[in-house]
Amino acid sequence: MADLFDLPFSILFSRLFTFRPKVYWDGKLYVAKSDWKSQLFCLGFAGRKVVVDPVSKVVRINKRYIWAVHQTRRIEFDWISGINYDYNDINPASSVSWATARQHQDLFTVSLNLKNGERVRLFRFYGDGGFVNDSFMPDWFYWSDRIEADLTRQDQEGESLSYVDVLSKLIGVPTENRY
Repeated sequence: MADLFDLPFSILFSRLFTFRPKVYWDGKLYVAKSDWKSQLFCLGFAGRKVVVDPVSKVVRINKRYIWAVHQTRRIEFDWISGINYDYNDINPASSVSWATARQHQDLFTVSLNLKNGERVRLFRFYGDGGFVNDSFMPDWFYWSDRIEADLTRQDQEGESLSYVDVLSKLIGVPTENRY
């Protein structure tokens, strides 16, 4: 991490490179779709919209590839065995975690587990996480890194857990693989 003079840039960078779907209710439909930042960074090349209809007991997944190619998938609630919730720290320094102090780069993935064994990915939630010190130095040594991590941390865990909990209740299946 950098010094405190880079803090405004770090905050802006963290906010800009945080990706999560936009989730909202449209009448009785629970809708999640790719947010504007993900569309901007991929130049509109791909997008995803997931609509959960608790009345019809159907999940519809609309994917867009190569700007114009659309694929729609319809999954009935009866075909779903559970909601998969997975976490990865994708910070490269996490591979040598025993010797570093770093900020987590959180990646939460939400998927549907089908009864035939297939896993259908719905969305990924990505952003800066909390600070962890696994080095031999004391925590106070990294005071500026801790401040920066506290100011740039995004709530990907809370957002993704909310999404998973609502999906689980609407579909009526348990959440599996809660890291």
